[in-house]
Order: sequence, then C-alpha cells, then structure tokens
Amino acid sequence: MQHQGIIFKDLKGNEVDILEFVRENKIKAVFFDLGDTLVEIRPETKTKIVQRINNECGLKIDSTAFDQATREEWKRRESQRERDRIKSVTEPLMEKGYWIEFYKRILERLGTRAGNPELVKWLAKTQSNYKSFALLPGITFFLSEFDELRKSGIRVGIISNAFPSAREIIANLLPIQFDDLILSYEYNSVKPEEDIYRRAARKAGVKAGEILFVDDRLSFVQGAVAYGMRAVLITKNPKRNSRDIGAGTDSARQPDQVNTPNGGISYPMDCLQQNTFSV
Repeated sequence: MQHQGIIFKDLKGNEVDILEFVRENKIKAVFFDLGDTLVEIRPETKTKIVQRINNECGLKIDSTAFDQATREEWKRRESQRERDRIKSVTEPLMEKGYWIEFYKRILERLGTRAGNPELVKWLAKTQSNYKSFALLPGITFFLSEFDELRKSGIRVGIISNAFPSAREIIANLLPIQFDDLILSYEYNSVKPEEDIYRRAARKAGVKAGEILFVDDRLSFVQGAVAYGMRAVLITKNPKRNSRDIGAGTDSARQPDQVNTPNGGISYPMDCLQQNTFSV
C-alpha cells in the first residue's frame, strides 16, 4: 500500500501493505521511529537553513547537497563511540552542545572551516525547536488507521534515538495517542543495540515476534529483526519533492552528483567573518 509517496518494504525489498500485514500476522504492537518516519524538517525551514548558510558562508549549495552532508555525518556517527555520546545527552543543555558540534561538522563537509558561532548556534536552536518539523506527508493516514486498531487492543509506540526536544515534537505534532514511548535519552540505550528493542517489548508486554517495527534506517530495521521483531523500512518516493529548496540548482540529481567538496567544486574556506543574515 502506498499513500502520498510513502512505501513500506521488507528486508528483501518487497513492498508491504503494512495494515494487511498487521492483521494477517497477529501483530500486537507497532513501534515507529520518529525522525524521517513520522516527522521531518519543514520544507520552509530547510529553505531558510540553506539560504542562511549560502549567505553567511558565500556558498551556492542546494538542499540536496545539504541533505547529503547530513547523511554522511550521520553515517560517521554509527560507531559505538558515537552511540555512547548519544546516550550521554540527557538534558537540554547537553542537546544544544551536541547539535552545535554536529553542525560544525556539517559546515566543514560543505566546504567551510567551522562557520561563524552565531550561525552554528542558530542551526542548533532550529534543530531543537519542534516548530521546525512537520508530519511526513501521508503519514497521518496510516496513523489514523493504527489509532483505529488501538481500539482492538493493538499497542502503538515509538522507538527513537532521541534527545529531550523529542517530547515537544511528540506532544505538539503527532495526531494520535501513543501507548509506549521508548526514547533513547530516557533509557540510556540506542538503536540498533538489542537492549532498546528488548525494553520496548517489555513495556508493551508482548513477545518480540508480535511486534512490527517501522524505521527509515536500514541498520535500525536490521537491529529489530536480529532481536526477533518483524520490521519494515519506510521510504519516500523521491519524485514527491523534485522541486529544489535552495539556491536554484538541480535538486533532482543523484546524491553522487551534487555539488559537494569532493565533487571538485571550489568553495570559500571560511565564513567566520560573515554574519549578514538576520535571525
């Protein structure tokens, strides 16, 4: 089943009708990831981010280049050391520090040394603000269907590698009540480690094989399957956002074709002295 470009697939790449799967496999609990599964950065927020980076750093990136830099940085943070760092972020001030360091790295990937401090602080603040996010287009349909299934006793929850600001996102943006919230900062446990899936099963009061887990990250889906859960990968049709959100270059190019520092594009190497974009 597809709805507004949302597709669910199993680990073999087969498309899955998630509602039919729940009914046919006697699933007793469904857990969703949060970021890029239920919510995503608002297009207008991303536009502002890209424009501000370009204005203050003298770059000419588009949203595709920004997205690629973000994916590459998250990929780097899949090590055990980085997972332990995520576990340690349990308070808003620690979250702010994490995002400041994160966006310094993003700016370096885009071709700057570090970015001016005010820009980095603004990026970190934007990331922690629930108003920067919106529901994934089409996900409301599925959430409303699962809300109906709750009436028959199926539990609906969230398993997320999340910081304290996630609570505000859930409270202000999600349209249904969730039975079980497994947020990593509250449990000192992160995906794809087995412990976080075990805690979810324990809280829901069901066996691992009676749970369906939905995430946009393959490694997190694989982690759930390794523990014994049923799991599917959520993907978004790339044609849904074919219009660029940035400097006017072609966002429909494949990730390995975007204008990144590794692509041979020459960027200014310092934006420390520029601060022309008002907050």
